[in-house]
Amino acid sequence: MYGKISPKNYFFVILTKNQYNSTMNKDLITKYGYEKIVKEFKDLLKEKSFWVKEKEIAAQLGDRSENAEYIAAKEQIRNCDKRLRFLDKIINNSEVVDISLIPHTKVNFGSKVVLEDLDTNEEKTFIIVGTFEVDINENKISNKSPFGRALLGKKIDEEFEFEINNKVYEYRVILIQEYNFE
Repeated sequence: MYGKISPKNYFFVILTKNQYNSTMNKDLITKYGYEKIVKEFKDLLKEKSFWVKEKEIAAQLGDRSENAEYIAAKEQIRNCDKRLRFLDKIINNSEVVDISLIPHTKVNFGSKVVLEDLDTNEEKTFIIVGTFEVDINENKISNKSPFGRALLGKKIDEEFEFEINNKVYEYRVILIQEYNFE
């Protein structure tokens, strides 16, 4: 398993020293999240080429220092380049995990988890994803966040406490399943 995540349990991957050093700087990302980022990268390359053409056309209009179209196109190219560098780092420094290969009998990367808040009896749903896939509006939380780390490894019917900002919350795990990103 050279730098890949074990289908059985990605927490216990045996790595050589070189493999360990190369994967320590990598963030986990779902296959779905990776494909989404690659698509954004490709779309942004197309957008950048549009702005390069716009800049060339604007440059032909004369004095560049007072040319609003030229300055705007240059700014858009800069913005595209900045985002492309960011996305490139994600693409090249992430470990893509096929969550269908991971068991979801315990809370794991790519799991959808339904919890019961033992104080309010409310049900709360969370999806464990990589750092670059977090979306609070969809209850997607990072596997590296304090709450994400607290959830990992929990089983159905397991009760646990989570403390944050000097307040203790008590939860019980109701459901664990592989999240369907489609």
